[in-house]
Parts: sequence; C-alpha cells; structure tokens
Amino acid sequence: MRVITRQLAKEILFSSGFVLIALVALFAFFDLVGQLDDVADGRTIMQAFTLTAFTLPARIYEVMPLAALLASVYTMSRWAATSEFTCLRIAGMSPVTLALSLMLPGIILVGITYTFGEFIAPAASRYAAEEVHFEQSDHPNRPRIFLGRLGARRDDGRARS
Repeated sequence: MRVITRQLAKEILFSSGFVLIALVALFAFFDLVGQLDDVADGRTIMQAFTLTAFTLPARIYEVMPLAALLASVYTMSRWAATSEFTCLRIAGMSPVTLALSLMLPGIILVGITYTFGEFIAPAASRYAAEEVHFEQSDHPNRPRIFLGRLGARRDDGRARS
C-alpha cells in the first residue's frame, strides 16, 4: 500500500501547490492595487512591487490551510469519480488505512506552513517595515507607516486610511 500512499500524497501536494499559487496570486494582486494610493503619493511602482513581494510569505501562511483543504477535497472527489476508492476497497484497503495514507501529505503541509509562519514570514515582514522606514526617512513630513501582522499603522497608532 506504500504505492497508494505515495500516489495520494503526490496528487494532494501537487493540487495544494496549484491552489496555493492561485490564491496567493489573487491576494498579491489585491495588495498591489491597494498600494496604488501610495504610488500616487510618491512611491515608485518598483517599491510597491517590492513591498507586495515581502507580504507574500505572510499570505502563504494565511491561505495554506485553505489550499490544503481545497486540494484534498478535489483529489478525493476525483478519485471517487474515477472509482479508484472502490478498487482500493475491493483490494482490501480499510478506511483506517486510507485515513493513515492521508497523514503523509498532511504532515508535509503542516511542516511547510510552520516554516513559513515561524521563520520566513516574520523576517519578510521585518524587512518590509525596514524598507518602508528607510524609504520614508527622506520625507520628514510624511508619517511613517509600519507593516504589522494586523495591518499598516502610523507612528501615532492610528490606522492608515
């Protein structure tokens, strides 16, 4: 049954990657459109692209559970539609064994999500905040904007409009 586990894991991981890329690209587009006001205020489009790129690890961390769920449901429904589950059941695979086969892609996706959430996303957010601070140090009249986990805020604590 190791072949079945490997095939199921491969299909779920491939589908998860595809869904993750689609969701992150959609959110990146929305983030970039949201920064167009800053571009009009003097930020260059390259700086907007850079800040959007630095928010991508946090977006990956946020949408990874949804991508894993959608990919798993898609893969399982495709296997059910092509009667692969029926063949596995006839061959003697129990539902418990099938559930254990789903543990491998789940553990891999949890590890990737943990890595993004604990190591990559915080470092990228810090670097983006430093980039914004460095960019705005040339403009003493503009309030400094810091990117945080809960959104952008000004030095005085007010939410950015």
